[in-house]
Amino acid sequence: AVGLAYVSDWWINFVSLWRHISQLKRTARAIYVASLNHSIWFHIPHDPREWMLFVCDSPRAVAGRGLARASVYDIEGRLVATVNQECLMASRLAGG
Repeated sequence: AVGLAYVSDWWINFVSLWRHISQLKRTARAIYVASLNHSIWFHIPHDPREWMLFVCDSPRAVAGRGLARASVYDIEGRLVATVNQECLMASRLAGG
């Protein structure tokens, strides 16, 4: 459970950024991303060293905040966990 919680908190925020990536590349602006809220529901036991499929989406990302969701499946297609995460997205100041 701990490994899956770490992995899910580490990167699913970035699904909220995908529409903004091309603009960030054009302007060469860096962005700061921070987790504001992370919830995970474990449905069945699973070893995080085993294969997992994360199906992610972001239903809303506006005004510097994003919501990311993920359904996590094992190799047999069973739902292992459901994850929700809210993030802060802000431009970094020059030199920071």
